[in-house]
Amino acid sequence: MPAFTSTSAPVHTLWDTPDTAIQRLPGIWFVTTPSHGGFVLSDERQVAMPDALRLDSIYYEEDVNWSLVIVGFETEFAALKDPLFDIERDLAHQTARHWRPM
Repeated sequence: MPAFTSTSAPVHTLWDTPDTAIQRLPGIWFVTTPSHGGFVLSDERQVAMPDALRLDSIYYEEDVNWSLVIVGFETEFAALKDPLFDIERDLAHQTARHWRPM
């Protein structure tokens, strides 16, 4: 598994200026704004996103496309040993399967 670089928190997003930004993995930020939010990927992460899951943009909104990031980097997220990750992983797979069938 390649090592990814930590990046600075996004200052601007597709949705607005972030109110919060949490780096979940190096180069993967989850942001919230007054109107919306989701994952923002670094360029390095965007390139590493599996082809079948990669969007044209680095922005993966919080309603559906967030699930692609979890599925795409599932092994790394699981390695963090977050006690709630099993729930997040299950929701991500269900969301991707129902809303973004391949």
